[in-house]
Amino acid sequence: MQDSAETFQEVLSFLQQVARKVTFLVAEFRRAAHFFFSSGVFADVQQTGSARFSETAIN
Repeated sequence: MQDSAETFQEVLSFLQQVARKVTFLVAEFRRAAHFFFSSGVFADVQQTGSARFSETAIN
């Protein structure tokens, strides 16, 4: 039977692995979001959407 210190170490190790995975995923998401917003794709979508709305409102 494991003592509580070993179990605690296993829990800490597991949490450390989860934290690494979450940190990696957040970094990937931030990198993708930065690329998306800095590439101008979002600005083009906003302008196209505004233009469509304006044309629809005029007609």
